[in-house]
Amino acid sequence: MNAPANQLPQELPNPHRHETTDVRPISIGLFALGLALMLALVLPFLGGVFWQLESRAKQADPTQSPLATPPTFAGPKLQSQPATDLIRMRRQEDQRLSTYGWIDEGQKIVHLPIERAMSLLAERGFPEPVGSSETNERKDPKP
Repeated sequence: MNAPANQLPQELPNPHRHETTDVRPISIGLFALGLALMLALVLPFLGGVFWQLESRAKQADPTQSPLATPPTFAGPKLQSQPATDLIRMRRQEDQRLSTYGWIDEGQKIVHLPIERAMSLLAERGFPEPVGSSETNERKDPKP
């Protein structure tokens, strides 16, 4: 208590101080320098090894015959005027769906207008599938 008022204590207790003895900055610098030196030596060495192995591999490859060149294929045949082609196709479909004509004259197969085909189906109904009468008799025995 006899300490003068203008004098500070020698060391104040501070629980939040950092440690000063863990790692010296010179050690980190030497490590970084060594790493950079290793990279500077190893990368050119590996590049030379790779170049040498690649040149040996090219020398070991047999020469390819000029007749063995891969064939060139023409590109896909694209439509030059797709809008015109679509109009032409729709006209052909409309003409086919609105007229009468032979599909196979030998077997007497015809095509007819779609409206006429629908009216015939409405009048006559759908035809029975081939062989359906035999299977119906087996499935539905008469009592």
